[in-house]
Amino acid sequence: MSSSSSSWNRYSHQQVTIVMVVVVAAVLSVMSPGVPTTSAAVTGICNGESFPDDDARISCSFALLDLLIGDTPVKKGGWYNSQDCSDGSILYGFRFADEGDGSGGCLHEVKNYIAYRDCYHRMGAQGWSAGCYMRFETHGFIIGELVGLSN
Repeated sequence: MSSSSSSWNRYSHQQVTIVMVVVVAAVLSVMSPGVPTTSAAVTGICNGESFPDDDARISCSFALLDLLIGDTPVKKGGWYNSQDCSDGSILYGFRFADEGDGSGGCLHEVKNYIAYRDCYHRMGAQGWSAGCYMRFETHGFIIGELVGLSN
């Protein structure tokens, strides 16, 4: 009886330990802000879909930006100009393949979509021949990438 009792206690202790680890992990995941570590990419036109005009394509990109960034607070700073925005605000930068580095900063308000509008409109004006790359970061993690290619 004593041997079966000790093995039961050992088994019970393992169960309790596993349950505690799972509970602690669940609590930590709820408490942490949960910065995504994966990047989302839009290649070609927008998310693999074709659109009749640039406005529809840009609207698609705006919707994707909403999903990537949500209501994350933003402030001044930049990816290309080396200003510090690594405290959770959104850094953005864009460049054109035929012009080297572009410019960057932090959006004052996510809803303004300043960077997207600039990037896509300039590509549209150049017939999408230049190529355009944009990246959004927070806490050092890339949370969104957009790649525009010639069509």
